[in-house]
Amino acid sequence: MVAVAVSACAPKQGAPTCDVAAGSAVTASQLASGNAAFALQMIPPVTRAAQGNAFFSPYSISSALAMAAAGAKGDTAAQFWSTLGLPGTSGDPSTAAVAFANLDCRIRTDGNSSGNQVNLANAVYGQKGFPFEAGYLSLLNTDYGAPLQTEDFENDPAKAIQDINGWVSDETAGKIPQLVSPADVDDSTRLLLVNAIYFKGAWRTRFDPNLTQAAPFLVNDSAETGVQTMNALVPDVGYATGSGFAVAELPYTGGELAMDIVLPNGDGGLAALEAQLDGGAVLAALGSLRVANLQISLPKFSISQTIDLVPVLEGLGTEDAFTPAADFSGIDGAHDLDISAVVHQAVVDVDETGSTAAAATAVIIGTNAVAVPTSIPFTVDHPFLFFIRDLPSGTILFAGHVEDPSQAAASP
Repeated sequence: MVAVAVSACAPKQGAPTCDVAAGSAVTASQLASGNAAFALQMIPPVTRAAQGNAFFSPYSISSALAMAAAGAKGDTAAQFWSTLGLPGTSGDPSTAAVAFANLDCRIRTDGNSSGNQVNLANAVYGQKGFPFEAGYLSLLNTDYGAPLQTEDFENDPAKAIQDINGWVSDETAGKIPQLVSPADVDDSTRLLLVNAIYFKGAWRTRFDPNLTQAAPFLVNDSAETGVQTMNALVPDVGYATGSGFAVAELPYTGGELAMDIVLPNGDGGLAALEAQLDGGAVLAALGSLRVANLQISLPKFSISQTIDLVPVLEGLGTEDAFTPAADFSGIDGAHDLDISAVVHQAVVDVDETGSTAAAATAVIIGTNAVAVPTSIPFTVDHPFLFFIRDLPSGTILFAGHVEDPSQAAASP
């Protein structure tokens, strides 16, 4: 990938890979739809693991795991395709790979306009001298933009960790300085697949800081906290209602990307909303937004989270990949590899000017051993979900669950 410096504090911008083997719009759209379904499936288990506010990038997770899936065979591959909602079949990973190349390019094109920034990048680190299959490495290089970089995990895992974390930090503008640790990478590691994503966007209609003030936020039926809450009359935004919830879509400059806030309004609150995420109601609402003028009250918030994704993915049906039953023979021609860890870290800051978000995912593979009113109030004063989406493709880049916006973001 050709890197271009955007600013001293911005990550490198990868050149769009629009010229990569066409990648039809059909398969890219299928990938975006599959990613949206995967994102909603992930929210409940990630929320349970977080035990509070939660934030992650389903697109980063899907991208990193798809690179692993490209080297899987048999049941191991089929489980990846089912869980991630990848296009094509597990017997032909090139269909999904080309779809990612196409969709990555579309997201970069949409995101890097009107002063916004979106950086997407993949990297592959392999054990020096290990017999990787040439076809697998070629697919990673061509469609995922990730040529093999060699490390000596066996004799110097500390240097590998330093190199990988340095790359992630560069690609996320320093938002994620340390993704992997000695607990994740050791002398048994043979391959490490990494995805990084960085987003910085300014609201199309900014919130006046002079109107930001302390306001109550109902953490639950019996607890209330005070949070700094932004206020603005935001014209011409997407709005929809569903069974027990309402959605407001706040666009960033240029209108190609937006934050969707899904606010429960019925009995049971956020837990009841998340229980119906697999029923299609939320996606249906996102697909039926109508233009409205909204009087928005939205808390300022920051979330930082590191997630061990192995139990989450096992719960969603991807099981063999983490056991000796794993078949990654497409990577080295043998049956001696499995995934030892999947580490994900994500951060988000939302304030009066806009949003900054970053995420990175590492997959570590080792030997196994209708008309609307003039102004509609939309007061976010109780727990809610939110997404940051690329609107033309419908791809959910980030997803969040906010129980208490007054909680300070923990350091990664």
